[in-house]
Amino acid sequence: MSSNGKQWVKIFSVLLLLGTAVIFAAGAAVYSAGTLSVRVHEKKPGGVDLTLPVPAALINAGIAFIPDEDLREIDKNVGALKPVIEQFLSGLERCPDGPFLQTKGQDGTVSILKRGRKLIIDVDSKDASVHLSLPLRSLREVIGKLCRHHRGRVEI
Repeated sequence: MSSNGKQWVKIFSVLLLLGTAVIFAAGAAVYSAGTLSVRVHEKKPGGVDLTLPVPAALINAGIAFIPDEDLREIDKNVGALKPVIEQFLSGLERCPDGPFLQTKGQDGTVSILKRGRKLIIDVDSKDASVHLSLPLRSLREVIGKLCRHHRGRVEI
């Protein structure tokens, strides 16, 4: 092989290595952000049976597409509560795993619990079952991005 050919092989090898490193880093970032999981099961014959895992990084990226006018409206309505929500989520991250709410009524049952670094919400009715798993870290990031303009403090 000529020296010119060897040089092209080296360049290609370096580019391939860099490409692999970028893909690995992106995968690691998505994995560390966690996954929001939604499961819906309609109990009627032929009903919906949907499982939808959504990388939290995708949700965070999606916020960038919310129009500024809508972000200002969200901030206006929820922004003052941002410090309270952040304190709540911080406390939730530190508390032990276990149930927060379990209720049973005529229409069905609802349970909210913490497992690891996730908030798990289960709703079961005669018509459908819904399971939602939310990474706590992602909730904090979403609140931070949705209420990014609010600088006030709320005492609790």
